[in-house]
Amino acid sequence: MVEFCHGERFWDTGLTWTNNSWPQFTDCFRYSVLELFPCVWLWVTSAPYVCYLFSQPRRHMSQRRLFLARLTLVVLLGVLHLMMLVERTMKDTVWAAELSDILWLPTLLVVVTVLALERSRGQVRSFILFSFWIFTSAILAFQLYSDIRLHAPSSSRVQFTLQCFRYGTATVSFLLSCLADEGDTKPKSDNPELSASALSWIAFAWLERLMVRGFRKPLTEADVFELHPSDKTASAIDRFMRQWVRHSPPSDASEPLTSVKNKPTFLGTLVRTFWLDLFVSHVGMVVFVAMNLFTPIILGWFVKFAENEGEPLWHGYVFALAFLVTKILITIFNTSSQFLAARMAVRVRSTAIAAIFRKALSLSSQSRRELSMGEIVNLM
Repeated sequence: MVEFCHGERFWDTGLTWTNNSWPQFTDCFRYSVLELFPCVWLWVTSAPYVCYLFSQPRRHMSQRRLFLARLTLVVLLGVLHLMMLVERTMKDTVWAAELSDILWLPTLLVVVTVLALERSRGQVRSFILFSFWIFTSAILAFQLYSDIRLHAPSSSRVQFTLQCFRYGTATVSFLLSCLADEGDTKPKSDNPELSASALSWIAFAWLERLMVRGFRKPLTEADVFELHPSDKTASAIDRFMRQWVRHSPPSDASEPLTSVKNKPTFLGTLVRTFWLDLFVSHVGMVVFVAMNLFTPIILGWFVKFAENEGEPLWHGYVFALAFLVTKILITIFNTSSQFLAARMAVRVRSTAIAAIFRKALSLSSQSRRELSMGEIVNLM
């Protein structure tokens, strides 16, 4: 660790929190933990996301301006990291900084891969890249502030200039990630969610037109947009039947259907069909619960800060910022989880009704004598 940090300590509590007028970190910690955090986040989240994109059908998108702008910024960021790596190699700097520049290059290749896959699959928004650019912009802003406080512009003008360009490139990339891609043709459905960006979806801004219309006058059926294609019963029952057929044993005409072993169950097929919807909706709920548990801890820090008159003032700003970010995350994950859970419940309910109705239409004459029409309707 000493060689990795070029002789300095990896973490210094006195430097960061106790004996300083601002939250200063050691250079080793800044370059090894802070700068690599967005990279680790992208590596962890992009693996299942890429598998999901490969499972989606290809869709043509001819509008390339936003895609080319994003791609250009990623390439420019890669060039800046190469220049910073060469400049740091020529000087006696912390080896963690050089390692950070090296690991950022394959990370940017992952960004390009995700961008290309999303474009080939017709994805208009990317929550993975949106969160990645948020983390990158925030951390690079802190790095730039630290360099200014440490008088880096006077000690290494080239390094500071490259750092400024890198922060500007990451910020513009974050702003572009707030926009949604547009295809060459309008979607068949007028549902605004289909063309909403990641920021618009998180803030539910895509519902603004409907809410304003409802504020001005009573809504009618013509004012309400169509359902999302995935929320329609035809789409849900199609997913259910694919899972049912996939796990059904091969039929044997000589063997009665009631004696076939390993038949798929209705509940098991529902779980296999909607397990991803269930997982995504409850991941946000887990974060929501964790943030709620963290809120009293921050309030306790506030109380101790108010009681201790000798504590630095900037500690209060850090606690206030932590409290604000926690409340924002609580709101975002709570509303998103409830929305996704309600959507999943509607899909499961419509699938169950359609499956029971489908089965009722194919009942044999003997089964129809055993079940009355009222019993079937009650099930539905």
